[in-house]
Amino acid sequence: MARRKEQVAELLKKEAAAYLNDISPTNCLVTVTNATISSDYQHATIYITVFPDEHTENILTLTEKNIYGLKEYMKSHTQLSRIPWLTVELDRGEKHRQRIDELSRDL
Repeated sequence: MARRKEQVAELLKKEAAAYLNDISPTNCLVTVTNATISSDYQHATIYITVFPDEHTENILTLTEKNIYGLKEYMKSHTQLSRIPWLTVELDRGEKHRQRIDELSRDL
């Protein structure tokens, strides 16, 4: 059962990356870092990072406005019988890792 959940999360991650690459502006880089899915497959969260940082709010607003487009994209590009309710969040863990790397280099 856990293997199926991992496969679905990986598929959502891959397809979300393709969709976000299509809709994001060319002057920034949006990376999908992770995807999680609930045990009942009803909800999924897509985690992203944005470079440069000043575009983060714009990208989050853009993804919120296009969440139904993302769901439709998933429907047409996957064979999942049901697409979970999707949310897109900023991957704060990645920012923390970058900050730790930055501090460790200064030592």
